[in-house]
Amino acid sequence: LPLTKRRRANQAGATSRSGGSTAAHSRLVREARQLLLKFTEQHKARFGELGELLSYAIAVHYMGAAQVGSKMALKTNSNMPVHGVDGLHVRANEDGTITFFVLESKIVPNATDASRDMIESIFEYQADRAKLLNELRLVNDMSNLDALEGAQRDEAKSYFDAYSNTGNYRKRRDIHLGSLVISEEAYKDKLAYDPNGDHDAHEKHLESLYKAKHQRFRDNLAHQAKARNVNLAKCEVFLIAVPDVNELKRAFAALNP
Repeated sequence: LPLTKRRRANQAGATSRSGGSTAAHSRLVREARQLLLKFTEQHKARFGELGELLSYAIAVHYMGAAQVGSKMALKTNSNMPVHGVDGLHVRANEDGTITFFVLESKIVPNATDASRDMIESIFEYQADRAKLLNELRLVNDMSNLDALEGAQRDEAKSYFDAYSNTGNYRKRRDIHLGSLVISEEAYKDKLAYDPNGDHDAHEKHLESLYKAKHQRFRDNLAHQAKARNVNLAKCEVFLIAVPDVNELKRAFAALNP
């Protein structure tokens, strides 16, 4: 939900008679849940909000980039997916530039399919100038930058406006941030229980199996990117392995009835 909405809820709680009313926050929780697609076995491939949530966490935690736009904020119907990138994040750099992260999340059982879908989405985005302009419009018109005030807001928005007299738009670096959630078979290769073994033996075993697959994944990704003329130097890709993608979706749906 937009930052301005959340700030208003915080203010309402702080200025309530008790000084800690959660009524406004409860309304936001209900609103957020109403935006989620209904999970069904027949259409579980459409249930992608979990990927958007993980992308958000990766962008904030690993990239240090704050969210300025969310795809879910544009939804008007809980049963209708919104097409487009999965999030827009920004990080200010010490050299006066900013890095603009365009998020792409894929929750697909097979790693090769997940990276291929991501590369295809990036290719379509880069080939369609209208899509790029639309994302920049969202940043200017419907983003969390509106939570800033006065000159600070104008300065932030100038990085996304080619007509700004500051020239700040030339100081923007655009990066595609891919978050690929896959089903990993290595989870099934379990060690026998050893009461005298190291406490992290199972974790290390899984890590060794998973690391051994990374070069193959990198080679597949490079091949797919070359075929679509996508420059991987402008991409950051995270591969998130879980035991079962579909079971993860079901568990997430159960937490958000």
